[in-house]
Amino acid sequence: MTLIEDRLARGLGQAAGFTQIDWVRERLTVAAILLEHGKIFAGIAEILAALKRQGITLAIVSGAYSAVLELLRESNLLEMFDAVILGGDVSKPKPDPEGIRKCLQQLGIAPGAALYVGDTPIDVQTSRAAGVYSVGVLTGAGTSANLSAQSPDRLIGTLAGLLDCIEPIE
Repeated sequence: MTLIEDRLARGLGQAAGFTQIDWVRERLTVAAILLEHGKIFAGIAEILAALKRQGITLAIVSGAYSAVLELLRESNLLEMFDAVILGGDVSKPKPDPEGIRKCLQQLGIAPGAALYVGDTPIDVQTSRAAGVYSVGVLTGAGTSANLSAQSPDRLIGTLAGLLDCIEPIE
């Protein structure tokens, strides 16, 4: 147990165990990633628009909270998404598949017809647990080594690579 984990365990009570410690760590990690990486990547509006033109349903499942919505709203991107599931909408954090399953149910999409794009190893683990296709993208917090170690179905360098991962719906 690291010093931080030890202090979290003491703060949450020894009976808290690693599940709650992992939950707190996830929240802190999400906050740090949003502070560091919480930006709209150049060209994302065009990529999302191209996917929408292909008939692709777009959704967000994130452990983050309202900061994500504000970022998308300020960038005029929120309306491109058909569903948004955030950390406050689920009782269990990733890698539990609750968020993805809730999103799929809301949209009426079967797991085998969906893919989840993420930039961390936990994102790949979550997609596996939900039974959806996983795409690791290297434009965020993850590295090639730590994403590859989780064996995503596809690993792409940039979000533009999504256009090559998805076949248009006819």
